[in-house]
Amino acid sequence: MATTRIMPLHIGKGRTESRAISDIIDYVANPQKTDNGKLITSYGCDSRTADAEFLLAKRQYIAATGRVRGTDDVIAYHVRQSFRPGEITPEEANRLGIEFARRFTKGNHSFVVCTHIDKSHIHNHIIWSAVNMDCDRKFRNFWGSTRAVRRLSDTICIENGLSIVENPKPHGKSYNKWLGEQAKPSHREQLRVMIDRALEQKPADFDTLLQLLSEMGCEVSRRGKAIRLKAPGWKNVARMDDKLGAGYSETEIRAVLAGEKQHTPRKKSTVQPEPPKVNLLVDIQAKLQAGKGAGYARWAKVFNLKQMAQTVNFLTEHQLLDYGELAEKAAAATAHHNDLSVQIKAAEKRMAEIAVLRTHIVNYAKTRETYVAYRKAGYSRKFREEHEEEIREEIYNRNDSDILKELIKNTDDIPVRVEMLSNYDCINSNWLESQEGYRYKESYFGDIVDALNLNPAKVKKVLVENGYTVYGRFPDKKYRDGKEQVSYEQFYQELVNSCCGANLLTYIGKVSLTELYEAGFSLGEVIIPKGNCCGIFSSMYGGGSLLEMELKKDVRLKLGVRDYHGFRFRLDSEWSEYECSIKRVYGVCDSFFGERIALVVS
Repeated sequence: MATTRIMPLHIGKGRTESRAISDIIDYVANPQKTDNGKLITSYGCDSRTADAEFLLAKRQYIAATGRVRGTDDVIAYHVRQSFRPGEITPEEANRLGIEFARRFTKGNHSFVVCTHIDKSHIHNHIIWSAVNMDCDRKFRNFWGSTRAVRRLSDTICIENGLSIVENPKPHGKSYNKWLGEQAKPSHREQLRVMIDRALEQKPADFDTLLQLLSEMGCEVSRRGKAIRLKAPGWKNVARMDDKLGAGYSETEIRAVLAGEKQHTPRKKSTVQPEPPKVNLLVDIQAKLQAGKGAGYARWAKVFNLKQMAQTVNFLTEHQLLDYGELAEKAAAATAHHNDLSVQIKAAEKRMAEIAVLRTHIVNYAKTRETYVAYRKAGYSRKFREEHEEEIREEIYNRNDSDILKELIKNTDDIPVRVEMLSNYDCINSNWLESQEGYRYKESYFGDIVDALNLNPAKVKKVLVENGYTVYGRFPDKKYRDGKEQVSYEQFYQELVNSCCGANLLTYIGKVSLTELYEAGFSLGEVIIPKGNCCGIFSSMYGGGSLLEMELKKDVRLKLGVRDYHGFRFRLDSEWSEYECSIKRVYGVCDSFFGERIALVVS
């Protein structure tokens, strides 16, 4: 059961690049944690000088490309991979860590794998350089990379007979929630604490309270009727309104100062620790015979004692001290496990059949136009000689056997996406847009606004209120009010959460394979149902945004691309060799794509 987490390593403030790299390398390569360095393996570098080699690669990359970033620059990536106690040896864990690093980086980046045995669970720390070994490209982190890391780690564990977390929760606990009271307060939390301290001093009026906030280091400014606050160390401002929290808006604060209501400071909620889990005991004698030393034996004895104590507590809490009752429940659990195993095998067989079918569908769609042109040419010999390979592929894929028809008939709706193309450059990352500003005219950003039937003036208002730069004219198209496809808030969230360049406006849904096949893959229009979602996604780079803009009404899209303008229809094939799919990047199942799309044959 391997659990994983990917963590980009930034330079940060107050430290040099050399110090940032050496700190993490020194930690993961600690001899006390790695059996005196025996469980350290490197690739493309020497673990003893990895920090210097990573830094040299970074210098060569800057010299070759001229690209220089600030304190937000990523200099390395860190993956933590842990395993179920007693299920794997440290040497085997180190080998699996090496295999994971090579497959995830495709062997293009130097890395160091350190296996720690100082905790009850054996775990790997994998550090790889952000710059490849040719020093001309950097590792591109993508949206959903955490899911990709988990899936690759699970695949490797399954291949090696190890257990995995079969049903991980879709949203894990954030780092701040995990830290609890030790977490660094957010911007709004800092502002609320400042306001609490200012109110404790009993200011005479509201202006006096603002003066006290200024003395504490808080920047106070006005924009129209709104009061904006900015705590020390933060770039963006926050309005003194309801978004700051209940009891902290300007109206409520004025009421408190006037004696009309009582102010109650907002308390930070704490997260209760999860109960300890019961794990299997370590076979100490078997490990000693396998070559483990006395240090490992001492650790295993302590670990086994802790697990036995937890086992007794578990049995007591669940009233399972009677052996007959325990055996009965164990038998029931075993029978349930066997039933699930049969269902899983049947599902895997069905998935393999569908994978073959999808391959044929993709190939058919690629070669169909050539075959149609061949027929229109009167089955010309010259045309056939020029396009013989495509025609043969088309004929091969026109498999009208009973097996193919049966597969299509019994196949569930398949996920698809509809992407908007434009002559304008695709919307860049939010970082670049925040530097240069958003413009409506002659931009892909403006094309997205028009496609979603949004009022440009209201879009500008949302961006300005959140501190983003806009330039050029944003006309007030009032005839669009009330007819928008999505909400302005969700549109803004898509923009700020965009993670890479060359993004396209993408609608998602599912289609009936039978309808698609009977239409000969020749579609004129599609109708995306209300409730389905759209968002920003890059099939080229394998990243995007939230894909959570919910459609407020049915959307009819005319398919066809001319002069690189229009909408194109794509099967979201997880096994595509030419482009990234939403399923692969985000690690989602078919239910993520929503309801079935209606097809209109051309």
